[in-house]
Amino acid sequence: MSKGFTLVELLACIAIAALLAAVAIPSWRGVMLRAQRSDAVQALYAVAAAQERYRMVYGRYADQAGPAPPVGLGLAASERGWYRLRIERADESAFVASARPAAGSPQAGDAACRLFTIDALGVRGSAPAAPETCWP
Repeated sequence: MSKGFTLVELLACIAIAALLAAVAIPSWRGVMLRAQRSDAVQALYAVAAAQERYRMVYGRYADQAGPAPPVGLGLAASERGWYRLRIERADESAFVASARPAAGSPQAGDAACRLFTIDALGVRGSAPAAPETCWP
């Protein structure tokens, strides 16, 4: 009676573990990318709220996200730094703000949702995928 594993049994276990890892790791990466999109969503909601406060004080929407008031909103990046924020258009009555993955961030590999947008009416947008896909 033998009290150990044969080389064939050991190799079979290693092969099964490698196969499971090959399937699980890309799936896990996709789940993480989708979950981390909330950083962009939260940041754009913060920009929209800051824009409304800015408009109450200055009578127009800010045309820059990064610099502090009165020049801009003081919001250059998302809370975790995975997205860069930008005001695409702004005037007295409307604005469009965007969030794009920061270079070197985990979200830079998110090919489905490269751009998030929100406007003064709260209309959400994204590209290349539809807002229903990108906005949780």
